[in-house]
Amino acid sequence: TGDLAGAQRLLERAIDVLGASHPDLGGLLLELGVIHALAGDPAAAYARTEQARAAIEAARGPDHPQVADALYNLALIRADVADHARAVADLERTRDIYAATHGPDHPAVAETWARIGASEHARGAYAAALAAFQRARDIAARPPGAAPEVLALALAGLGQAELELRGPSAARPTLERALALGDALATDPVVRGAAQFALARALASADPHDPRVGELVLAARDSFVAAAPTPRTQLAALAPWLARRRRTDGSVAARRSSVDERAVATASGAEP
Repeated sequence: TGDLAGAQRLLERAIDVLGASHPDLGGLLLELGVIHALAGDPAAAYARTEQARAAIEAARGPDHPQVADALYNLALIRADVADHARAVADLERTRDIYAATHGPDHPAVAETWARIGASEHARGAYAAALAAFQRARDIAARPPGAAPEVLALALAGLGQAELELRGPSAARPTLERALALGDALATDPVVRGAAQFALARALASADPHDPRVGELVLAARDSFVAAAPTPRTQLAALAPWLARRRRTDGSVAARRSSVDERAVATASGAEP
């Protein structure tokens, strides 16, 4: 229903009813952490998710897959506030628990590899990111780990790492393949937007006047604005690039960007 406040109240009431010693407490705290994250409150999300991790470890042991779920969510919260070193540490433990529980070729392992790649990329460790995304791709592309959503996530990240390490000609086919998985990639608008933006940059390096460049930049803007919570860092990076496109490209898409810059600036928290 989208009623986050209502969901929060129901979960808090259920947590009070269960009490601190109930073995299912951690699962409810984990759900409450997700609600806070969706509401754009990373501090509350972190606090509740860390409580969940501790409660689940106490009730079920440190290697239970639900502990991995909590660590995964903690890592995403850390990544959202640019604490990528600790995000990678949480994700590596998550990967190990999932691999021990489900096997090394499970989709959950592939997805965790992809998230490791994303945090490595965000802190500038492009070679480590490339290796992690390749591992995610290899698992997600074939049984038993085949998963279109995870494959799209892995390819989107792999293309961005290739853009940094190997240049536009190497990155373009990977990014095109990621975006061709349209419905699968639509599950994560931030990932989709990042892939669109990366492909725009790759195309612009070959032909600054390619009409797809402006279309992809605007599509990336739409993807980021549609995400919840708003990815402010990505929007902030997009705004000046849109401005440069408007100054150097006479396309209709570029001329529209003067309006788009104001929308992006508002969503990203910058002055319009």
